[in-house]
Amino acid sequence: LESCPARRQRHKARRTVRPPDATQHMPDLKDVAVGAILAAAGGVAFCLMKTSGWLLRSACRDQALSLSEAGSTALGAAGVACAATATTGPTFLGLRGWQWLNLGAFAINLISVSVPGRIDGKMADEAKRHRALAIQKKEAKTEDGTDGGKSGKDGEGSVEGVPRDSMYRSLVTPAGWAFAIWGVIFLTEAVFIAVQAMPVVSLSPGAVAVFEGVSPWWAMACGLQALWCVAFRDWAQAPRHFWLSGALLAAEAVALGGAHRVLRAAVRDGMSTAVYLSCHLPLSLHFGWITAAAVVNVNSLVAVAATPPHAQLSFAFASVWGAAALGALVTATSGDPVYAGVLAWALSAVAADGGKRAKDTMGEVPLAALTHSAATAAKGLATIGVVVAGMRALGVGAA
Repeated sequence: LESCPARRQRHKARRTVRPPDATQHMPDLKDVAVGAILAAAGGVAFCLMKTSGWLLRSACRDQALSLSEAGSTALGAAGVACAATATTGPTFLGLRGWQWLNLGAFAINLISVSVPGRIDGKMADEAKRHRALAIQKKEAKTEDGTDGGKSGKDGEGSVEGVPRDSMYRSLVTPAGWAFAIWGVIFLTEAVFIAVQAMPVVSLSPGAVAVFEGVSPWWAMACGLQALWCVAFRDWAQAPRHFWLSGALLAAEAVALGGAHRVLRAAVRDGMSTAVYLSCHLPLSLHFGWITAAAVVNVNSLVAVAATPPHAQLSFAFASVWGAAALGALVTATSGDPVYAGVLAWALSAVAADGGKRAKDTMGEVPLAALTHSAATAAKGLATIGVVVAGMRALGVGAA
């Protein structure tokens, strides 16, 4: 039989049991930050598409562009009339509102990406430390007369780009050299900003229609990228917050897709080489790379969430072939080889990386299959891009 002191102790223990703390399920400051960023993203989209008045003018421009097929090399009479709406109206320091919008969006983008502390910046610094350590070990082994040839490749997680032991490294992580494309993107977009900021009277009606037409989409993309720079930091590394950065990149890809549709409509109606190089090329490069970045970011979420290895592998295969299918579809329907070329670049970098972090858990054969898939998809997209570019040069099919 249970003694009285033991019974009293048991009852006391029951009385001291407390219900679960309700505050554990209450939103914290990080949840509030996620909500604020989502609200800001929605505000950017709403303000640009609802209050700026571009929708009406864009509809007019699309109609004018469709009517310009009867013209020679310009937009035609209807295109000139529609473009004239952008050359009239108030100016500030000689620039129209859409020109200031493009300038401001580019400035915000440059400032936001320059602020240190993002996850990718920290990973780059960590990779540099790994490389420096590997070089030091290699030099030390060389001085000792031993073979240090593998220390820079297999030692201390020395991997270009994302360190091998990073929690953000997934099976779809590009090699470090792939990110060099950012330099090309920002350089060509700087040219775009400089050209579109020229006095309107010195620009052709076709150039004015294109520059104004992409303005709301371009500004939206820059705003979303600035918000991504806020979200892609250590404060949001938990899975319930980390999804936000991938969602922002996906939304940015949609916005750049809107600009891409405007550009392809202008190409079909006779875009000049100057406008193509100064506007179409940089925005197409940006569109393709952000699409790839969104795929990489989503796979990083899968890794951060500690998804089982077999599920990560399945998702990686789906991502590789999904990106390839999207690249083929956009290129085939729009006639733009740049988009396919950028995705081929990204998939080639994924194949070069080879999922190095997961060799111990995945094994060589599955990772070799994934690498082969990424390389095959990259070659396929590159082939499609070359074929489309050749057809356009020969005047076969729609541009």
